Amino acid sequence: MKKRDTIISWNVDKFNSDIKIYRADKAEADILKNNIGKIVNVKVHNPKTPKAVSIFPIKVNKDLGYDGTHESMIPDDQKNWSKKQKKLVPNRFIFKVEPHTDPSPWAKYV
Repeated sequence: MKKRDTIISWNVDKFNSDIKIYRADKAEADILKNNIGKIVNVKVHNPKTPKAVSIFPIKVNKDLGYDGTHESMIPDDQKNWSKKQKKLVPNRFIFKVEPHTDPSPWAKYV
């Protein structure tokens, strides 16, 4: 099995079964652009408990482009937590994604 590319997020609340849009920074956008139509693992850290890490696989469906809106005009629910800046920052690169669940290895025996 080929190893999947991985990106890192500090916004634990955004990764659930309802995720449809992901806003990425430049480094993440480069990874996601190379994986359109493929599955990417997101290593999700919780800022309140930094050692609690979970892996959330997403399927990258489409690159929706760059958002040039002024930072003050972007609502907080469309910003992501920056560990480096210790605040919410707008990530400008927008991707259409969907959650991915790997099939159970036991499914073929059922």
